[in-house]
This record gives sequence, C-alpha cells and structure tokens, in this order.
Amino acid sequence: MGHDLLESNDSLFAELLAVGSDRAQLDLTSYVTGKVTEGFIRSAVLQPLITAVSLSYWNRLRQEGVVFDAVLGHSLGEITALAGCGILDPVDTVDVAAYRGIQMDLGAEACGGGGMAVVLFSEEVHVAEAISAYGLQDSLYIANYNAPNQTVISGTNESLAHFESRFSQEYRSKVQRIDVAGPWHTPFIAAGRENYLAWAVKKTFSNPNIDFIMNGTAECAGKDENFIARTADQLVKPVFWSKSLQKTAELYSESIIIEVGPGKILSGLIRANKLQKKISAIESVSSLESVASVVQILRRQH
Repeated sequence: MGHDLLESNDSLFAELLAVGSDRAQLDLTSYVTGKVTEGFIRSAVLQPLITAVSLSYWNRLRQEGVVFDAVLGHSLGEITALAGCGILDPVDTVDVAAYRGIQMDLGAEACGGGGMAVVLFSEEVHVAEAISAYGLQDSLYIANYNAPNQTVISGTNESLAHFESRFSQEYRSKVQRIDVAGPWHTPFIAAGRENYLAWAVKKTFSNPNIDFIMNGTAECAGKDENFIARTADQLVKPVFWSKSLQKTAELYSESIIIEVGPGKILSGLIRANKLQKKISAIESVSSLESVASVVQILRRQH
C-alpha cells in the first residue's frame, strides 16, 4: 500500500508519512516497504497510513486537473474527505487521523479488546432485534449501515461470538469477522472521544469549499457545522453509509464517482445499494497507474 508513491518520490506522500510517524511515534515508511509488519492492524498505524496514501492519490488527480463537486468517506475515509473539501489541509488531516488512531487503540485496550463483524443477507431491523433479544445491547452495537442487506456490528469478542452462533442459524445469514483491532463506532471508545475533543481544538477547521456529505447525518455539512464535535462523535456513533450514498445519488445523479484509496469496497457498496443506474460511472484509484487511467477516461468524456 503506497509503495508506488514511495518509489516515485512523491513529495506530499513523504511529508504526510513524516507527520503521521511523528504523531504515532512509529516509522510508517517501514510498513510501506514491508520491513515491519508486526502491529500493522493497529489503528495508530493504519489510520495515518491509509489517509496519507489516499490523499496522495487525490492530490495527483487534482494536479491532473480533476475537479470534484462533492466528497464523502466511510468511517476513516471521512477524515480523508476533510482535506478533500478544504476543512483541513492534508498535513493536519493526517495528524488528526494518527491521533484518532491512537485514541481508538487506547479505547480497545481499556475495554479488553473487541472487534467487528459484517452481517450479510439480512435486513438491519433483524440485526437490531436480535441484539436486543440476545441481551447484548450493552456489549454489541450496529456500527455501519452499509446497505439494505449489509450491516456491520461492533462490540466485545464474547458478544460477537454469541451473536454469530445464534444469528447465522436462526436467520440463515452470514456473519463474518472483520480484521480490525477493536470495537469501533461504539461507546467503548468514549474516553478516546473526550481526549480527541480536548486535543482537536488546536486545529483550524474551515468551512467546506464543496459539498461534504457526512456519515453521521447523511446530509451535506452546513457552513456553521462544528467539525470538531462531528469528528469526535464519529468515534462512538454509527456510519449511515447507505443513506449517505442515496443522498449522493440524489444530489449528483449521472455523475462520475471516484473511489480514492486502497481497495474497492466502497464501489461494491454502491452496487449493494443498487445505485449504479443513478450515476454515470464508478472509477477506482488505488495506484499511480490507476490515476493515469482515470484521468484519461475523464478527458475522453469531456
């Protein structure tokens, strides 16, 4: 992840890696080169690294003349989107991602660990009903509303195991653990939220210069939005991704959506929400090669 940026001596990527490494007190470059792999799953590593990679590809698109009308991002991706609409500059965005990651790791340690799982082929209402029926409402939460038949739950390892054993049998659904280091988007990270609130006041959060569709509301941010509070709340509250995508399709029908960053999960969620017919195209940028490819596609269409 990001190895091509490192080999190309991308100046922004180098700067962002340095900022993230300084905040996390880790050498993030060693993870890019593969010299270090231990602890890669920790949020203090992944959060600033994914953000640095994503913003570097985003910056390459901008240098090629790509103009964006709106941004949104799933969970950590929403932090990246802060730079995409001018709320924060890229350096501060990576610093926020790194500090956020540190607080998430501390929250996971404080509650004795935990994790997340995706529930497939079942409606969110059934997931919520089951959590209550199994008596897990204080240890298991819905973290991501990704699509009508895809919901992510988050909580203690014990509650996840209990839910999986019962729900998969009773509802004939698939419950699959996600490789993360803690119970994200739950009250278990409440202490991290408070620490982040106290720390983030040092940063300057500006008004967005393009539409910014937020996870927590599935609406465009207002000009007087409290982005410190919004980004803090995101640590402990769910991601309304399905509604966010629906709002995007409503406001920007027939537009081209570009997924920027490692992987193509979000492109798949557009299809899972059956929105592909409402947009012009879905493109993915996760390498310098794909940056060039997408730029060529855009130029041909304009």
